[in-house]
Amino acid sequence: MSEVLKPNEILDQNDPGDDTLLRYRYQTTCAVIAALQMFNNDLSIDELFCEQFEDYLIKDDKQFIGTQVKTRNLNDPPFSLKDTTVQKMIERFTGLELSFPNQFSKYTIVSNHGFSKKQSDSLQRVIELAVKGQSEEILKKRSTTNKLVQTIIKRLKCTDDDVIRTISKINLRGSFASLEGIKQKLVFALREIDFISKTSPTLSSLEKLSDVLVAKFFEMSSLGNKEEGLCELFISKKKADANLIDSKRIDKKELKAIVESYLTDPITLTVNIPESIGDIRSTNDKLELKMDKGGIDFHNVGLHKDYKYSAQTYLLSLLYKHGSEESDALYNQVRLIVQTECQESYDENFKGEGGFGTEMLKDVRKRIRERIREEKDKFRGLSYEHVLGIASILTEECTVWWSEKFDLT
Repeated sequence: MSEVLKPNEILDQNDPGDDTLLRYRYQTTCAVIAALQMFNNDLSIDELFCEQFEDYLIKDDKQFIGTQVKTRNLNDPPFSLKDTTVQKMIERFTGLELSFPNQFSKYTIVSNHGFSKKQSDSLQRVIELAVKGQSEEILKKRSTTNKLVQTIIKRLKCTDDDVIRTISKINLRGSFASLEGIKQKLVFALREIDFISKTSPTLSSLEKLSDVLVAKFFEMSSLGNKEEGLCELFISKKKADANLIDSKRIDKKELKAIVESYLTDPITLTVNIPESIGDIRSTNDKLELKMDKGGIDFHNVGLHKDYKYSAQTYLLSLLYKHGSEESDALYNQVRLIVQTECQESYDENFKGEGGFGTEMLKDVRKRIRERIREEKDKFRGLSYEHVLGIASILTEECTVWWSEKFDLT
């Protein structure tokens, strides 16, 4: 009799979710690698924008470089001029060229796969012809290239010169890295940067740093889709749009600050028996009983239930972004800080019989604000409300009390 497998013991071959996330991570990691070029003194890269017209947009001195990242199964044929994907990219690049005259110095296509070398449908050959100004060869009747150019002319209402000029600016970076090897390429890129290499980082720390940067760029990329209205100005006059664009942007100073913060401020507080974010209880029963026993009014109890939910949601997002090792380490560090402040406040406000929860709550709030202000780096982006939410989590776990301890059964 054959063994019956359980649904958690075999991969779902019909679910494309894992593959989609892997490809999107590839794109995001390529953006991080491109941004690291800001530390190359031979280049003049100022800023990088995620999902701004293209997968990422590089500001190089006074012009821009638009980059598309395309992935493909290596068992499939390499990209060629006959591919709809390639044709759409050329059309999109031409649209940018028309919308923003003299703004783009280059357009780049990055891929894990290669590009066809067959003369009849080689994109590289067409680029070389465009660079040399051999438009008559590109526009040869009944050729694949002429058909493509005429299609773009019809759709964008432009000239063949517009399309050929755009093609001449395209740069191909085929076989950039495998889907599985892109993280290692980022780790190597980090190791080559002077101010990073001087800290003598371990391979493990570089791998974790790469995850931090990819998560940051993923967040930037998730703030909005590519703008479809190419006739709009690149920098919007609307304040809300300008703020959104700025949130997709990173410059050399900010990128360096993120890297240095990670390298110079590791998790320093550890506990004997660590807790896991995944084990946080969703209930509030004990929290309500204990805060009520301490004399804390129902408005504040309700507020702390919301704090707990907000903290749990945020911590789970960290778990998904950074993995359990890094996110749990941060969680345990902040737990220890909060537990320390709550215990000290408990000891100072303890009155034996009778509630002292209100006085203790005021004191805990004051203590938490001061710790965040004085040691902001230890909280790694957790807000005041999130930290109070951890106090609520500790209350539900019976680690923190707001009155004399009592039997909850």
